[in-house]
Amino acid sequence: MKDIRKAAGMLLAVALLTALFAGSFIGAMHKPQPHDVPVAVVAPAQTVTQIQSALDANAEGAFDLNAYDTEADAREALDGRDVDAVLIPGQGASTLLTASASGAAGATIITKVFTAAAQAQGTTLTVTDVHPLSAEDPSGSAMFFYLMSVLIPSLGGALMLTVSTRLRRSGLVTALTGVALVVGAVAVAIADAGTGVLPDAPAQLYAVSVLASAAIAFAVAGLARLGGVAAGGLAALLFFPVGIPSSGGPVGPRYIPEWYAAVGSVLPPGATVEAVRNAVYFDGAALTRPTIVLACWIVAGLVLLAVPKKAKKETPVAVAEPVHA
Repeated sequence: MKDIRKAAGMLLAVALLTALFAGSFIGAMHKPQPHDVPVAVVAPAQTVTQIQSALDANAEGAFDLNAYDTEADAREALDGRDVDAVLIPGQGASTLLTASASGAAGATIITKVFTAAAQAQGTTLTVTDVHPLSAEDPSGSAMFFYLMSVLIPSLGGALMLTVSTRLRRSGLVTALTGVALVVGAVAVAIADAGTGVLPDAPAQLYAVSVLASAAIAFAVAGLARLGGVAAGGLAALLFFPVGIPSSGGPVGPRYIPEWYAAVGSVLPPGATVEAVRNAVYFDGAALTRPTIVLACWIVAGLVLLAVPKKAKKETPVAVAEPVHA
């Protein structure tokens, strides 16, 4: 009977875990919808207001148009990750500059919406992808899988070092740093030199990968050192079935529920995807925010590692008194 109850409890745990993974991944990705996607428009403010009103009539709040005086200024905003596209209206013909590197699905949605709007106005629209994805990764899914290839070994290494060894704090910190350096080196070697899916920025990609690996490793190790494997497991649940889909994955955070994207922006997976994207495809633009997020998780892990563990109380051993004849 005891074994039956135990098995039933395990099945319930499996069901809840499945619900967490399926609800999180499918719930975030099943129907991507734009929300407040920033788009630069090279036109006077009055014209931008008219275009904004026309877009809001079909999908209110989907796009946030901003007026720019020159095409050069608008392109600079696109290069710096301030906007996701640039619209240059013209007489009878307009131009749309997109960046599939910021999210292939998002760029497709932007193109579809603005093409339909141009057709409704009786004009043609020329679309140019100024920040394309690599030829080896046309869908942009490599960043999503690269994220997991960095985070999963980092989590596993942290748990093994914390639970299976008796390293002192200084030794554990050194070992965790070694994990981050090794994970970053191997992942970059395969993603850049080995396959070419994330090319042309190996130094920046390595720095981001080491930072991401360290964020996971130190946070998990700090929790596991204080609370054991169970605490490390809870961290894994936060970082993976929650952190990975809330990062937006190949879709991008502007196309999943806003509250979920907000959660993802402060977790290591979301910061890692953003940093990898900006390092590889946008010449290192806008790296400050994701770098700060990852650094905060590293500091949090170091703080947890510095907390002294409570000494286990030893049970006194009773000594039998000699029996006198």
